[in-house]
Amino acid sequence: MNADYLRTAALVAAFFLSAPSWAAIDEHPQPKALTEAQETSIYALAYGQYGGAHGGMPMPARPLVVVHSREQICMTITKKPDCPYYGYYVDGGIVISKTLDFSSLIDASKLLHEYVHYLQDQRLGVAKEGCEEWLEREWEAYFIQYNVLTKAGQYLAAQMVRGAAQQVRCVDSH
Repeated sequence: MNADYLRTAALVAAFFLSAPSWAAIDEHPQPKALTEAQETSIYALAYGQYGGAHGGMPMPARPLVVVHSREQICMTITKKPDCPYYGYYVDGGIVISKTLDFSSLIDASKLLHEYVHYLQDQRLGVAKEGCEEWLEREWEAYFIQYNVLTKAGQYLAAQMVRGAAQQVRCVDSH
């Protein structure tokens, strides 16, 4: 095994060591607030995956993360109170749903996905208008999210992410 894989596996294991069982991933009776430690760990993992794949870019300062209701997020993205989105990246900051439990693997990976978009902008500049560049960035973020879940042994969650990535179309831009 190469050193990058081992380093990634160690980061994934360290972050997800206390994660709940798969049965608890979609059950959120009481969402837990995003802690500073979780935010730092998820960002470090996103940077390790994205930065490592792109020549070890310098680690930029962590972006501002704002927690909003799912309804607010949906209204911003789709102008409807219900939608499949849990967050988005815009103008150097991330908005994420307060319904997420960041100690769960799948929920933490949703924030990781948005951090990847931030890192893409830091490396490549803000995406230009148009479908092709947006799709490439979206698919890369989903690919990293999928890989992290797979390396953590969360194969069902990884397949859910893979399915979501296959549904991405330009009309979904967010």
